[in-house]
Amino acid sequence: MREKQWLVIVAALALVALVGCATIQPGADPVLVRAEQALVVSFETVDAFLRIERENQHALDEVVPGAHAVAESMRTRGPASFRALEAAITAYRAHRTPERRATLITWLAVCEQLAHDAQAILAAWGGAR
Repeated sequence: MREKQWLVIVAALALVALVGCATIQPGADPVLVRAEQALVVSFETVDAFLRIERENQHALDEVVPGAHAVAESMRTRGPASFRALEAAITAYRAHRTPERRATLITWLAVCEQLAHDAQAILAAWGGAR
């Protein structure tokens, strides 16, 4: 079981690295491309963390106090945040206004922070084991 969990973690981190190194096609909007990439990577990272946390709740919370509270917060806030980023991408793609770009960047930051928090907890847990 732990081997499968680490495989998920390694795959998620590899995906983050690959997406971060991706080139943008000429004429493409870098903010839009980044948001589309981050939506997928952030969602997959948070989803993997939440599955691992659910399966290892007590062990994880012993090593990383407060991990369960963070996971529960992500379960509450995460779905709406990812839907908001997806809606902001759709809206910005349809009409590229400064206001829609600002909204897109805001939701991008929220979703990237969720993924960052998930990665930090998994790294702390992995480093303590």
